[in-house]
Amino acid sequence: HARQAMPGMPADVREDLVTEDFTARAVKAAETEEQFFIEALRSLRRNPPELGGIPVTIISGMKSTIFDRSVRRQFVAAHRRTAARLHARHVEAVRSNHQVVLSEPLLVAEEIIRTAGHRRELTPHLPHGTT
Repeated sequence: HARQAMPGMPADVREDLVTEDFTARAVKAAETEEQFFIEALRSLRRNPPELGGIPVTIISGMKSTIFDRSVRRQFVAAHRRTAARLHARHVEAVRSNHQVVLSEPLLVAEEIIRTAGHRRELTPHLPHGTT
């Protein structure tokens, strides 16, 4: 199951994640982190940042895994709402789930370059993104 959830990740890293991240201690740490994260999101909603002219891109992994199948559509819908609220660009990473940077690194690099003002296309043959 770990191979499906983390495609593109080197086997030794994947093994470390499975060995270390699925322990009772790791679950407790994740629950604590989640509470902090939820409060941070609430704070951002109460006090949204002023982005001015800073370009923002939100990249959504579109593929479901056995771990997130029930919530993937909700994640993407939330990403779209956030992009609309921020007047941001929303990019669909059609070959990725959660770890877009591992499965579609060129897409991420292309967005960084685009946002930085460069127009060079790294993957012109792949259609991705909507504005």
